[in-house]
Amino acid sequence: MKFFLSAALLTLAQTGWAVLIENEIPGAEIKPTASSTYSPRQDAVNVINGSGLAGDRHDAEGGSQTMWHTVENPGATAIAGIQSPAWIRFDFAKPESFDKILIWNHNQGNGL
Repeated sequence: MKFFLSAALLTLAQTGWAVLIENEIPGAEIKPTASSTYSPRQDAVNVINGSGLAGDRHDAEGGSQTMWHTVENPGATAIAGIQSPAWIRFDFAKPESFDKILIWNHNQGNGL
């Protein structure tokens, strides 16, 4: 399982040229924890396991069966000292550097 964030690190060679190094962070090195989960099929692990992706786009699965989904009308809980009704936390096995993360929202057809 791989985490689908690319850790982009810029290093400068002695010549002064910048070199882009992209590394995928293995999913086994990340523990996602969510404020709530609607059902076992919509677990927070779907945010890091590539589920719901079609290439570099999300699959827009209408029942959100391939992504993380909170319970309906979640109550606010605390994360990092902030009250929020929906949140996801990532605990990494070791410190990581990355400059970009892509997360898509889920739009339901009934306007929710």
